[in-house]
Formats: sequence, structure tokens, C-alpha cells
Amino acid sequence: MAKDLPSFIAQEGAKREGAVIREKNFIDANNYETVAYLKHLDVRNEPKMVLFENVPALNGQKSGFPMFYNPWVTRQYVADSLDMGDIESPMEVSLEVARLEQQQGNLEVVAPERAPVKEVVLTGDKADLRVLPMPMHQKGDAGPYHTMTCAMKGLNAEFYDITFTKNKYHDPQHMSFSAHKHHHLEAMACEYEEKKLRAPVIVILGHHPAFYLSSCAMTPMGNNDYLTASAFLKVDDLGR
Repeated sequence: MAKDLPSFIAQEGAKREGAVIREKNFIDANNYETVAYLKHLDVRNEPKMVLFENVPALNGQKSGFPMFYNPWVTRQYVADSLDMGDIESPMEVSLEVARLEQQQGNLEVVAPERAPVKEVVLTGDKADLRVLPMPMHQKGDAGPYHTMTCAMKGLNAEFYDITFTKNKYHDPQHMSFSAHKHHHLEAMACEYEEKKLRAPVIVILGHHPAFYLSSCAMTPMGNNDYLTASAFLKVDDLGR
């Protein structure tokens, strides 16, 4: 069975009473309010996940997409995302992550016409980043950011890299990604740049927490990170 974010939220809401706050009041993500909300929880020592169901998109209109925070605020929530059951020690999670990053799962190649990612395709002026919520997090931020993963195919190589990074909004059709010397993403982008080729990048928002956790695995350059993600998700096949 495929795993996704809504199923994880539903699982945690049913399994751990009070673990997920479904905030229905308007919270202004464009004015630091989501982070302020989380700060208050932290001050009160209430480690809870929060689904903000009423937030504005970057254009100021009501967003059609909620925002979810704190899936890793406790080791138990991390363990839940990895189907570990109740843990007695935080070290159990560390050992399980160390085990999984050495594993490779399976992939199913899905025809484009059947791929869920192709269900909604926006092009031209309709491909407007401002219809998404893209919060301001800190007063010193240079602008709105998405903080999730970017996936990139190796140049002339059959592997995909997944890097946990951030994307800065520039205008309705343009974002940049943050890449550093220790990121495989930077090395791969430089390969495309040296050959003066466009470098296609996939920005992945709203996936299952285990998927994002897999992007932090200490895998070598050239590893097919989709296979690592499949291992972390613990499913028979990860479609692409």
C-alpha cells in the first residue's frame, strides 16, 4: 500500500490522541504566524504536530493547500513514520535509520498517463507559484521559501539524487534552490552548467515524512535515492 502525508496524519490522529492539532482558525503564514504558533507550543513544552487548514497562499488569497509542521518533533513520531511501533529509547530510531540507509527498496516505473504527478498540469501563466502557501519563517529571511526536497537526475547517468534543501521565491514562474559544497545537488547542477544545459529539478512538497527522512541518509554520490526512499517507506514499490 502506497504511503502519503494524509494517511500519516490520519494514522497519528487515531493512534496518539492529541498528537495532531488541526488548526481551523486563520493563521497568516505570510506574516510569520505559523512559526509564532509553533514557538508557543515549544515554550509550553507541547511537542505536537500541527495541520494549519486555513492559511493564505503567497498571493494573499485563501490557499487550497494546508500546511503541516512538526512530523519529527519527537522521536516517537519519527518511529511512527517508519512503522516501528512504540519505542523505549530514542536510540532505537537512530539504529533503524542507520539500518535503512544501507538498504534499497523497489521501484515501479509508471507510464506518464497513469502517474499521479500528471493529474494536474499547469503551464504558461497558470503555472503561478503564488497559488501555493510559501511562509515567512524568520524576520531576517530574504523572502518566502519552501523547505523540502529537490530531486535531480544525474547527467548521462541512471540515478536520481534527492536533497533536503530550500527554494526561494523570485517571481511567479521562478524559484532558486540552495545548494552547498556538501550537497550532491550542487555538484550535479555544476555538471549541467559546465555543458551549458538546462538542469531539470523536481520540487517535492507534501510527501510522507519517511520520504523526507530518507533524503538525509548519508548515501554516496551516484546512489539512486529513489531506492533509498523506497526502503524508508517500507513499501513493495515506489512509483515514479
